[in-house]
Amino acid sequence: MIAADEVLEVQLAMTLLLNKQLYAPMFARFGVETYEWHVLLRLAEEDGLTQVELGRRVLRDKVAISRLVADIEANGFVHRRADEGDSRVKRVFLTAKARKMMPEAHAAYVALARRAHRTLSSADRAQLRALLNQLQRGYREAIEEVR
Repeated sequence: MIAADEVLEVQLAMTLLLNKQLYAPMFARFGVETYEWHVLLRLAEEDGLTQVELGRRVLRDKVAISRLVADIEANGFVHRRADEGDSRVKRVFLTAKARKMMPEAHAAYVALARRAHRTLSSADRAQLRALLNQLQRGYREAIEEVR
């Protein structure tokens, strides 16, 4: 049997748990959870995404993204409104409160990320991003194959 520390998925899971332990307290100071921050970042890149497209970008199904957006909306960071062309489609927008909070939260995130990533060179970070993208493609292909 293979040792747990040699299983890639165990290493990935442990890395994600450590990531949450590092960032969650910092994000909490700004009134957001880590997954909520991911949504806010996506909207900062492209405000007004449909709820379905936003879910696709943060890997959440329709029910999960609906709940997640509702939580963020309840905290005043986003608002939803019906699409002008199809009232059944909901678009999600950042609020002024989010736009005010995000630069300071992003600066705090960057400072922590620098500390956490200091063991990696810029080339290492680039290679890691490329490898993770490649691995994600492999996971997506495997998901389609087992469906």
